[in-house]
Amino acid sequence: MDSLARCFVQFIHPGLEHVIHGGLKPWNTGEHRRKFLEVQGSYVGTPDAPSERGGLFFWGEWEPESEGELIASPVPDGPHWVHRPFYVRPDSYPGNLQNTDPFVFGDRFLYTLCRQTKQSHGHSRPTLLRDLAPCSLILFGSLKGGNFVLDTVFVVGESVLHDFGSWSTALAGRVSETYADVTMRPTYQTPWPHELRLYSGATLDEPFGGMFSFAPCLPTVQGPKGFARPAIRLKDVITSGLMMGAKATRNLSVERVKELWDAVVAQVLEQKLSLGVWFDLPSRRTE
Repeated sequence: MDSLARCFVQFIHPGLEHVIHGGLKPWNTGEHRRKFLEVQGSYVGTPDAPSERGGLFFWGEWEPESEGELIASPVPDGPHWVHRPFYVRPDSYPGNLQNTDPFVFGDRFLYTLCRQTKQSHGHSRPTLLRDLAPCSLILFGSLKGGNFVLDTVFVVGESVLHDFGSWSTALAGRVSETYADVTMRPTYQTPWPHELRLYSGATLDEPFGGMFSFAPCLPTVQGPKGFARPAIRLKDVITSGLMMGAKATRNLSVERVKELWDAVVAQVLEQKLSLGVWFDLPSRRTE
C-alpha cells in the first residue's frame, strides 16, 4: 500500500475461553481463544485519574502456558477459569505453537500479525491492517449474544515493518525478550510472503491525541468471580452481529477518533470496569 490510513477498526477474534485441566494449560497449538487472566499491573478509574497498582483481572490473549483454577460460581457471561500466565521457551519452535497477538504485557501494547495479510485468488497480499496510520483506533473483541464485546483497546502510536529475515534487527530495542519468545518466534516458525508491521500502542504516560491503550479490568479484590466482557455499541462504526474479520472506518480526523475513544471509555466505565494500562510481563520458567 502506498500510504498509511487513519482508521477506526472493529476487530473480531475468537471469543471462546481456554479450559484448564489439572491446574495447567499447556502452550496452545489449536485455535486462538481468550483467557481470563490474573496479573499484577496498573489501572485508572477514569482517564484523568492517577494510576493505581495491584492485582488485576482482565480478558486477553496469552497462548503460552498458564496455571489456574475453576471459578466456582461464574457471573452471567463471565469466565469459568482464571489463568495465571507464565511460559517455558522451547529449545526449538516446532511449527505449531500459537503466537500472542495482540500482546498487552510490559511497557506498551503491541500488535504485529493477525489479519495483516489475506489470501485472494490463490495469492497473498497485505491488507489495510498492515498499513494503519498513527492515532488509528483498534477495538479487539468478539461476538457474544449478538453483541460486540471488548477485551483490548489499541491506540496506534509508532510502527515499523519487518520480515522473516529482518525482524530481530528491525525490532531490536522495541520489544522485550518475552515478546520475542511468545510472539515473534512463533510467528516466524516459517517465512511469511510479505512484510508485517509492528504497532506500538500509545500509553498513559505517552498518549496520542489524548488517547491511550487499555484493557477493561477489575482489581482482584473487586472481581474474584470474574466479569463479562463489556458490550460496546457505536453507531455506524460497530456492527453488533459481525461474526468474523475486521471492519474499518477510514480516513478519520484525530478529533473524530478521539470522540470514538471517549465513547468507548464511557461505556466501559458505565459497566463498572476500570482501564488497565500496564500488565506485568509473565515470568519465564525453565520447566
